[in-house]
Amino acid sequence: MTPYSNVIDRFIKKIKKDKEFFSYANATDEEVVEIINQRSKELLEDASDELQSLKCVEQDVDFLNRDETLETYSFDLITSEEILISELMVVNYFEEELIKLKAMQKYLGNDIKVFSPNAERKTYLEMVKYKHTLFDSKLSDYNSIDRNTGKFLMAY
Repeated sequence: MTPYSNVIDRFIKKIKKDKEFFSYANATDEEVVEIINQRSKELLEDASDELQSLKCVEQDVDFLNRDETLETYSFDLITSEEILISELMVVNYFEEELIKLKAMQKYLGNDIKVFSPNAERKTYLEMVKYKHTLFDSKLSDYNSIDRNTGKFLMAY
């Protein structure tokens, strides 16, 4: 069994410089830790659910086979699966920020500067697209090799 913390630790390392994920005004240290843990767990569960639909049928694994109470997968993840889930968590986290921006633009207009100036906004969008591309490449590699034997799977 693989604990959620294995994957969450990988995720935290990937976004550790993103102050917004770790900053919560007027919250105690204990509350901040609880918020971070809850957000990370939600991202992990969403990423696992999504990865289940993206993995090739020939992979003998069920990412939905989890124990939410114990916060573990009911099987052992291999390293590449921990990496894939944490990468998808990062992609999904950054996409949440895009949703916030779109909501603000809907109510405040396209000229808003709350997120960042236009050039930085474009850079952010490109970064999210780049993260998607990296994830897609890793997923393609994962789906081409049997997780148990290491042998190449047939193209589908």
